[in-house]
Amino acid sequence: MLQLKIYIIILLLIVGGCSSPYHEHFFRENPEFSTDIIKVTEEIFASTGRVESLPNTYTQHNIIESIQNAKSRIWIEIYTWTDAAKLTDPIIQAKKRWVDIRIVLEGNVFGTPRINMPIAKKLKDAGISLIYADNDRYSFTHAKFWIIDNTYSISTGNWTASFFKKNREYIYSSTDNSTLRFLEEIFISDYSHMGYKKISKIPAHIVISPLDARAKIENLLNQTQENLMIYVQTLDDEHLISIIEWLIESGKHVEICTADNDSNRARQTQYPSWRWKLIRKPYLHAKVIIVDHSQIFIGSHNLTTNAIENNREMGIILHNRPDLIDSIETDYRNDTCKM
Repeated sequence: MLQLKIYIIILLLIVGGCSSPYHEHFFRENPEFSTDIIKVTEEIFASTGRVESLPNTYTQHNIIESIQNAKSRIWIEIYTWTDAAKLTDPIIQAKKRWVDIRIVLEGNVFGTPRINMPIAKKLKDAGISLIYADNDRYSFTHAKFWIIDNTYSISTGNWTASFFKKNREYIYSSTDNSTLRFLEEIFISDYSHMGYKKISKIPAHIVISPLDARAKIENLLNQTQENLMIYVQTLDDEHLISIIEWLIESGKHVEICTADNDSNRARQTQYPSWRWKLIRKPYLHAKVIIVDHSQIFIGSHNLTTNAIENNREMGIILHNRPDLIDSIETDYRNDTCKM
């Protein structure tokens, strides 16, 4: 009888393993899929949104005001959130106004795994629906995006004091329907711990890990005709570095600007002839790529293998926005750097 029970348990475990949920690392696990399927099949995205550059003294006020004015919903997916950002109490007040508040928060932040626990407890105690990200489908949710009513924001930074006061960060906000609907679908998938299966419906201007970031970021770099500017916290992915090396050898003007940290200093010494700056102040936490002064990527992705292939990350590619590009290039020139 005991042997029969053991046999049944083993059989159930095998069946459960065979029916495991859809896994988003499909490019590496399922040979029927290929990055070749990621092609720009829609018209170029017409960007009408705004970009806020941080650090500054007004973005925190703007977000608080948006939360206070929310009528129907506030959906947030974010990597790190601390009370020092001063956004928790406005969220709790919105809950008291019966605003639909849902939050996806990382429960295992790298290096500081407990950092989000105080916020999570405070929000849950206020009756707010908060779940931790599903680390079985991706290493971390390193994404930083939120939807307030029908306005979405895609950010390079987390909701921390450093986001507003110390870091170089960017937030792109808009109301276009195609991006909004996609972010709604991704949020619901992540909030429900379900895989996103509508791969063919990812808008061409969206860059999302682990689904299509590798193909789209490499494609963006390879489109460089004259000038490439990489303005990111960390550059460490071998495939991207090989593309950059090829572009430089082909005579393209490539400028790389990263945070002044140990990883980037080590990489910089490997390529002494590259135009590679290390930013000291403000701390460079942004993740931006500008191609030929005509295309710009803004997102949560560092240019690391983990960010591109293993995390949940969210970014957007904008075309024909010289106003935004000029503003970010001004920041780039003004930041204090070490050559």
